[in-house]
Parts: sequence; C-alpha cells; structure tokens
Amino acid sequence: MAETDVTNIFDTDFKDEVPTWKDVPPSPYEVTRVALLTGPIFQDRKPGCFTSILENRRALQREFYDFGLELKVDEIHGIAALQQLSEEELEKRAAERNETEVLPMLFKRNRLPYWQGVLMIVLASEFRKNAMDKGGVVISQEYLFEQAELYMDERELRDQVAARRRIVHHIRNLAAMDLIEETVLNGTTAWVVKPLLNLLTTNRSIIQFNDQMRERLEDRAGFIERMERDLADETALAD
Repeated sequence: MAETDVTNIFDTDFKDEVPTWKDVPPSPYEVTRVALLTGPIFQDRKPGCFTSILENRRALQREFYDFGLELKVDEIHGIAALQQLSEEELEKRAAERNETEVLPMLFKRNRLPYWQGVLMIVLASEFRKNAMDKGGVVISQEYLFEQAELYMDERELRDQVAARRRIVHHIRNLAAMDLIEETVLNGTTAWVVKPLLNLLTTNRSIIQFNDQMRERLEDRAGFIERMERDLADETALAD
C-alpha cells in the first residue's frame, strides 16, 4: 500500500482555504486605536484622528473595555485619552461578565503623592466651576496655598514655610506632566488648568477624596481648637 506524504499537506491541499492574519480586513479605525495607546489625542494636533474617535466612539469604548481600559472623551475641549481601570473597577467588570479571573492591568497606575492628589482635586473642582470662562481657568498660587492649608496635619500647620515649599514642588510636578501651565495673575504667580487634568480626574475620585478628607478636617479642627486654647492659657499666665 502506497504511503501518503503528509509533510506539506497544508501547502498543497489547503493552501488557499486556511486564512491568515493578512487575510483579515483591517479595522477602519486601527490607526486611531494605536494612536490612543500612545497617549492623549488633541483635536488641534490630530484632527483626523479625533474625528475618527468621535465617529467610532462606541466601538472603541467596547474594545478598550475588553482590555480593562476606559476611553474618555471631552468633545468641548477636543481631548481623548485612555485610562486604566482601577483594581476595584476590574473586579466589577469581571463580575458583570461572570468571568472567573480578573484582568491584569495593562498600564501601571502609580499612586500619586498625597499633595499631588490634593492639588489635582482642587484644580479639577475649580475647572468644573469655571470651565465656561473664555480665558481659560486660571488659579492663583496663593489660592492653592489657602486650599492646601485645609488639608494640613498638625506638623504641617506648625511649619507652614516648609509645607509651602513642598506644595510648590508638587505644583511644578503637575506642570511637568502638562496638566497645568504657569502664568501671571495680578502680578503674582498663577496656573492655567488644562482640560486634560479635568478629563483624568473622575467624579468618583473627587467624592472618595472628599469623604477621606472630611475626617482629616475634623481632626484638624480639633487640633486648632486645642492650639487656640493653649495659646489663651499661655496669655492668661503671662497676664
């Protein structure tokens, strides 16, 4: 009985029937998908890409959600960006789909330093209050100091010079991340809040942060009350 040579069976009998990745038609927005993975898309810099995002928004959102990413779009300011879902959000996604395993994170989410987080919440909140201002949202550095004082602990309240230096350091870190830009307001240092900062700051994160800070503010109020009482006692002794 003659033996059958099967070594090249796929090259002969099924060569024209087995599809390869080259046979799959490209997605109409594959360039857009790759562009989003490289960083935020600005309408004024990549108008064609931004238009593609708007036209294919639902499909892109669904695809990126499959990989544990959220597509965020600000049509008013012309910005689109991807954001990694948090561990809690990834667990929720798995539960929604009855999946036994939770997706790993594609992008590492670095925990922001405490003061950087405080500043982002303050800046994003002010941006949302004044987003319709034609000249952009500009916040004085002194106002940031005043807001930051609300979140200072006992040690920082005792040495506000050092605390302010630390805050300036974190303000400049946000500027280096292209989230704010330095300017001058009434002859003093001020900062323009860029829409990207607002886009990357979720309502949920603001609510969670404010809940955490409420306890801190209560502790701070107790400290100030004790400090004022001690000062009154010292004054009475001096008299």
